[in-house]
Amino acid sequence: MGLLVKNEFQKILLRKKTMLFFIIFTLIVLGSCLFLNYYGLGNHTSDSPQVKVNNLNLPVLVAKESFFVLSLIIFPLLFLDSFSGELSSGAYRMTLIRPISRVKLLFSKYVSQLIIALLFLAIPLLVSYIYGQLLSPHVSHVTYSNQYSKLNGLESVLYTVKFYSLLLIIGISILTIVSLLSAFIPNTPLCFLFTLGVMIGSIYISDTFSYFLLSGEYVYNQLNNQSITFFLTNGIIILCGGLVNSLRWRTKDFF
Repeated sequence: MGLLVKNEFQKILLRKKTMLFFIIFTLIVLGSCLFLNYYGLGNHTSDSPQVKVNNLNLPVLVAKESFFVLSLIIFPLLFLDSFSGELSSGAYRMTLIRPISRVKLLFSKYVSQLIIALLFLAIPLLVSYIYGQLLSPHVSHVTYSNQYSKLNGLESVLYTVKFYSLLLIIGISILTIVSLLSAFIPNTPLCFLFTLGVMIGSIYISDTFSYFLLSGEYVYNQLNNQSITFFLTNGIIILCGGLVNSLRWRTKDFF
């Protein structure tokens, strides 16, 4: 299994598109840092009052501003390359002529893509933290929701980790959706459109799924309200989608 994960991860990193996305997203994050620091104000949600930018809240504000690029463009395209792209190119056939378990291959793809998602989320976290320490106003306490609840430096770091962890859960849900659709739609451009359609269309089913489009705002509200709905919906997507996809992989004709 370890060799499969290593092989999948190497294939992802060797793709020019992956490196290009790393560079583009880093520039977007730097631009967000510059913009927020220049104006000195940011907001956690569209209907919340603006807050002053400082070294403690900059990582959260940058993630809120930049994650939509990951959720709507970068993650779907990278995930599709590993699933639908390899199916249409015939790479699966070359892999499966060896005595390899299909389920293990699928799991290795999930693990390798999860690592890539972590690396992309590390970009805004590290860049904004370093930028904040060097160029943003320094404060000892920060307020995120309740104006009477001020967090010190360590508490702010823990809040930031929770914020990014929930964004990662959304990324895993997107990975599950992409992998499931790819098993039925081998055409990469078409599958990309279907992926966007599922994420956008789900909002018409329930406002709960707004985290696909307004991830930063939703996660901010989630941390304040502690709703179990977020975990239930994502848990259902990840578990049920993964189960259906594994069954599909067992029976699908890749040859």
